[in-house]
Amino acid sequence: MVNNFLIKFLMMNTCKLIISVLFAFFSITVCAQTSWQSNLVNVDEQGRITYNKCPDGFVIPDFSYAGYRNGEPVPDYQPGEDRIVHVSPLPDNADNTAHIQAAINEAGALPLDENGFRGVVQLSAGRFYTSAAIQLNFSGVVLRGVGRGPDKLSTALTATDLETMTIIHRTGTNEAQNTQAMFMGERNPPTSWGNETNSTNITTQIVNSGDISFDVASTVGYSVGDAIRIKYPTTEALLEALWYGGNSQWLLNGNTAQRWQASFIDIVYHRYVTAIEGNTIFLDAPVYYSFDRSLSQAYIHRITQPGTIHTNMGVENLRISMDRTPSNFSTSNNTPNQNCIRMISLENCWAKGLYFSDYIHAGIITHAVTRTTIEDCWSVDPSGQAIGGNHYSFEANSRSQLVLFKDCVSRGGRHQWLSNGGASASGLVVLNHTAYGNSALAAAEGHLYLSQGMLLDGWTDHMGASLRLGFFLRDNMGTAHGWGSINSVLWNCDLGNGTLLLDKVPTGQNYAIGCTAGNITKFRTGSAYDKDGVPLYTTGYSEGRNAPGLYPRSLYNAQLAARRFMPFTIAQQPQDVQVCLGLPFSLSIGVEGTELDAIGYRWKRNGNYISGATSQTLNISSARTTDVGVYTVELTYNRMTVESIPVNVTTVSELPAVLQFANFPANIEQQRTYTINVGDPETGAYPNVTEYEWEFTGNGIAINQQTANNTVNISVENNATSGILRVKIHHPCETRQLERNISFAGMLSSYSETFADAINIFPNPAVDILNVRNIGGATLIDIININGQTVYSQKIGKDDNEIEISLSNLASGAYIVRILFDLGIVKTYKFVR
Repeated sequence: MVNNFLIKFLMMNTCKLIISVLFAFFSITVCAQTSWQSNLVNVDEQGRITYNKCPDGFVIPDFSYAGYRNGEPVPDYQPGEDRIVHVSPLPDNADNTAHIQAAINEAGALPLDENGFRGVVQLSAGRFYTSAAIQLNFSGVVLRGVGRGPDKLSTALTATDLETMTIIHRTGTNEAQNTQAMFMGERNPPTSWGNETNSTNITTQIVNSGDISFDVASTVGYSVGDAIRIKYPTTEALLEALWYGGNSQWLLNGNTAQRWQASFIDIVYHRYVTAIEGNTIFLDAPVYYSFDRSLSQAYIHRITQPGTIHTNMGVENLRISMDRTPSNFSTSNNTPNQNCIRMISLENCWAKGLYFSDYIHAGIITHAVTRTTIEDCWSVDPSGQAIGGNHYSFEANSRSQLVLFKDCVSRGGRHQWLSNGGASASGLVVLNHTAYGNSALAAAEGHLYLSQGMLLDGWTDHMGASLRLGFFLRDNMGTAHGWGSINSVLWNCDLGNGTLLLDKVPTGQNYAIGCTAGNITKFRTGSAYDKDGVPLYTTGYSEGRNAPGLYPRSLYNAQLAARRFMPFTIAQQPQDVQVCLGLPFSLSIGVEGTELDAIGYRWKRNGNYISGATSQTLNISSARTTDVGVYTVELTYNRMTVESIPVNVTTVSELPAVLQFANFPANIEQQRTYTINVGDPETGAYPNVTEYEWEFTGNGIAINQQTANNTVNISVENNATSGILRVKIHHPCETRQLERNISFAGMLSSYSETFADAINIFPNPAVDILNVRNIGGATLIDIININGQTVYSQKIGKDDNEIEISLSNLASGAYIVRILFDLGIVKTYKFVR
């Protein structure tokens, strides 16, 4: 069934402008960043999205259902004092395990409020030593510290640091045994989401990746709000369609031990029923794999008694560390399962503002976790050996679905992020992740056995050219990992010169759109063909490599905004603006609807927030070259955000202070033709002028406009009379006028003949003061040094006849005074200081 949110649209690409800025003695070129949209995902002026098929016939799914309550912000739970349990570290480095656990149990005994919360365990500043794992296992309880403290790699934390941070330090871990610092939820991953009843087959012939509804044989026993499990079981036909995992050792060498087995890829989803119409079931989130009944029969179960699922639990604002294990530590178990936090059997929970370090396996790992957010967390500097099974900064394991990893940072991981849950993991989003560390070890990826529907959105890498990032064939790595992921997207990721690995997977697709990388390629670079000569391994869909300006910058945020309700609409999007340097300009957005006073505004230039720009209208008092760029504005309501379309701001230079005719003859005679030019004698026409408007006030002179409109031919007849030849120069910044008197007394008369001889400049040589007298009719006075640089400039009022110029800032030497009159006449005089 077609995704209900697809809406037809039309949107023009933003313009591309290159502007030359001309000054008196130099020029600057400014280029506006170009904004572009993918051929597969297009956003219209109202934020609605149209999805188009890739050449292989697949459509990018909607990832916006990931996160707490399918994309809602993490709650800021601030209860009254009667629901807060305060805990301070015990003195003399004592063991705080029981101390903290007792506080959690106390908060867990509080009744649930109307929003599903019990209370907060508030840890004070300081270091809490623990010798065993803490377990947060009560729905509605938040464990909160005062802060995670600074990121210090080479220097120890100070007493001052400890005054503003909370540390849970797990001791006894340096012998590399299996150790956990904290459990959120259960201690062991479950084998199911609960009891499963009322099995019924899905009867839709093909349910596409991204669909949120399908038909079933019977809806008897199902109601809106039911939790269901969707299963697409492994069959021989499905395995064959997937090339038994794609392992080259099987496909090319016939090694059957490298083929996927049926137990590898049972595809399952945890969903809720949102509506029932006849035999059609509607879901709270899409599926991320295509169910083809010719390959396998998909079906659903109703989940009952989900007693092991915890909700509304959070851990916030603290640091978790362990006793550090040496990197050369050797034992029969070189991959001990040491983790800072294991999240198990959770829904609608979160971890926020945390800092993990010194673990061996993972900073944070999820099992059977759905609709949960991990936000603003640092996972850095693991210990022990950097070998297989170790150093996973952020790990989504079995049954991890619809989990959002937002604004997180990793450093030093072998896998800075990975999906390690196989076919049971799906709908995972990594938004605005920043990675640091050893590029020789780093890889962020879908790891094994066909994880589905993953989005890496805005990944930024600081790790070097050998980094691997992507959704690709893991081939015979590990335990015949094969296709690591399918129907997954890398959007606006920046790897520098690193390699992005991207494989087309049979029965689906993987995508890289708007990514910066040295190369985007399939994993196996050699050629391999099937019996019909078709290449076995091909690169997935790639678009816009190294092309800046992808819009929207975040696919997740755009999809989230497209399906959220807002009590207002954007009635008028911002418009492209071309402004003059030094002059003010503004951008604004028009909105209609209700609760308009509750809207927040945040303007961005080239994707970066502009400090203080939080109004409906953005006002810039004086345009500079640094104001050039692509602008958008985020509108926020009730912690939900929608973004405007991008618009371009470009700047143009003002006209030169002195305008002139480039080749006006000294004498104009009757019965002759002259070519007259306006502009700089060397560079030609003035830049950015939109029109030159010519006229002659006398008779007998015909003006013939040329193709280059700064040039005209004038034909002087024998009955020509005196008059003024005038040109109005229309420029985006202003309109100026240049003119000359033409008479036929044998000479060209001009404005300068009236005033030039009366000007008096004294004293000469001058010391500290220069006087300029009899300057009526002048508009501008400049002082120019021997290098051609203007060192002084002053506008002259129409009633001014004399000015006094201070020379205290000028070095000794020769100078020129240049005086401009209102008809374009220029007079120059030399003086010495």
